[in-house]
Amino acid sequence: SSTAPLQRGKACLNCRKRKMKCDGARPVCGQCERAGREEDCEYADGGRTRTQMLQDTISELEARIEELENPGQPSTSLCLAAAGQYPYYAGVNPPAVQAGVTTGSGWWDYDEPPRHIARSLLETFLPHATQFGFFLDPRRFMSSTVLVSTLGQENRPLPALMTAVYLVGIRLSRSDEIRARETVFLARVRSQLGLVLSNLRPNQVMQAVQAEVILAHYLFYTGSIVEARYHTSAAVSLTMGYRLNKIHSLNDVVPNEFTLALPPAQDAIEEGERINGFWMVLVMDKAWAAALNLPSTTGTVENAISQIDTPWPWEVAEYEE
Repeated sequence: SSTAPLQRGKACLNCRKRKMKCDGARPVCGQCERAGREEDCEYADGGRTRTQMLQDTISELEARIEELENPGQPSTSLCLAAAGQYPYYAGVNPPAVQAGVTTGSGWWDYDEPPRHIARSLLETFLPHATQFGFFLDPRRFMSSTVLVSTLGQENRPLPALMTAVYLVGIRLSRSDEIRARETVFLARVRSQLGLVLSNLRPNQVMQAVQAEVILAHYLFYTGSIVEARYHTSAAVSLTMGYRLNKIHSLNDVVPNEFTLALPPAQDAIEEGERINGFWMVLVMDKAWAAALNLPSTTGTVENAISQIDTPWPWEVAEYEE
């Protein structure tokens, strides 16, 4: 018997585009399945499609980059996200989004704050980033934070790094309600760093170093000297363990199964992050040791310098040219 004709408007978007006869099967129609194009099979009546979400993400990313390139211009990317754009809630209804930084009940219990609060914390952190040892490329970092994907996926920053940034943003916030959650985020970043350091992937090393540096600065500023020294030591161990003191060295050892090594930098910006990260950690260790009249983790200045072949750091913008 012949199959009943599909109602008008019920075909998938891919079959419409290709002008193919669609059977309307869900979640993947027969045409798309036979063509091996399951990922392209979308239906317009099921809410926002993957293509629409991607377009929204690109638009938001472009607006954010434009904002970073023109800091004096009015912001075009600060529109509040709709409830459907909270991927980290995974089916849980997020707090209502209202004008301004309106917090919702229990928002601090999720892995990442609601988008409007997260954005406010990021924008509170950025003007003070260098005071907390931020050495990553700010444009690349901010671009990755606006991607609509779950925290912890490879295209998003390391959760420990984001939590460290949020922690500083909370510390500097003018909202009493937000500042009341400072201890929650401090405990979270401690836990996240403890977990990530036991299973660190090469592409996460510099983000882990950055998280340790931010947390160490935060702890120094809040008077937790012993714990700050611990996280400084962790940052030193990462930079020296991955031989960031030997970038462009002519005398470095050939990596083998017993040595840690990062893959070659993908571009000048990534190499610049490694160079600046190494020097940031070294200077932080030496400066705080001198201020507190304590021995530095990297030993004497003369001994540390004798082990360094890494070039002197440039301004971040110079690596982008």
